Amino acid sequence: KFHMVSQNESCDNNKSFLELIKDLTDLRSSQGKRHEIHVVMIIAIMAIMNGYLSFRALQDYAEVNKKEFIKLFKLKKKQLPKKDVFRTVFNQIQFEELNFIFESWVKQELKIAKLDWISLDGKAIKHTFPDKTHHFVTLVSMFAHKSKQIISQDKVKHKNNEIPISQSLIDLFKKNEN
Repeated sequence: KFHMVSQNESCDNNKSFLELIKDLTDLRSSQGKRHEIHVVMIIAIMAIMNGYLSFRALQDYAEVNKKEFIKLFKLKKKQLPKKDVFRTVFNQIQFEELNFIFESWVKQELKIAKLDWISLDGKAIKHTFPDKTHHFVTLVSMFAHKSKQIISQDKVKHKNNEIPISQSLIDLFKKNEN
């Protein structure tokens, strides 16, 4: 299982989030694959941060910003992912691996002030239930108030409560402080 990156673990310091996300495992079939996983993920993250939440909206965001993305990613074919590509990637992505990459990046970027408040909050995430089970994904997040940044997060297993996840995040945070 992936976990919060400790001070002793190497997380390839000074790598940008873009460089780190390139290490994400791409579970799509290689046949017909037109877009590298990091391109799909960065476009999706930027779109979501700007309020584009559906797969159609992610596609729309990519199209609106097409020139910038072609330049940023140096795309030769000048094509951007469509909604089906976003859907496929999101359905196959491994939360633990993506979370590990995120935490690696946060570890090198986030500086927590001495008297900063650290909070925990659990939320059921809208539109995240698998087709058959109809159970929302619930995340517990740990965040720093002054910097307004998430430090870590973890998924709550179905029919579990948030307390054990919250306690494990606190324990890992304490361990990382030392």
